Amino acid sequence: MIEDDLRLGLDDDIPGLLEYRNLPRMIGAVISASKATLHECETVYSVEDIYLMIEVISIDVHNRRMAEAYATRNRDK
Repeated sequence: MIEDDLRLGLDDDIPGLLEYRNLPRMIGAVISASKATLHECETVYSVEDIYLMIEVISIDVHNRRMAEAYATRNRDK
């Protein structure tokens, strides 16, 4: 689910992690990933654009995790 992917690799077991309180999670993820500024999210991009950027972010995070897991498995051989 896309909401789970927005965790961007953060572990719920890590104490002290914060979530954005005054910003929707999706907007925060787009800004945090440097895909857009808050001003651009408010003035330039549509809701559909934000969803497309979230897809890019989610796929990039997934692929990075898969590459790291692959490298870890092959390092031990």
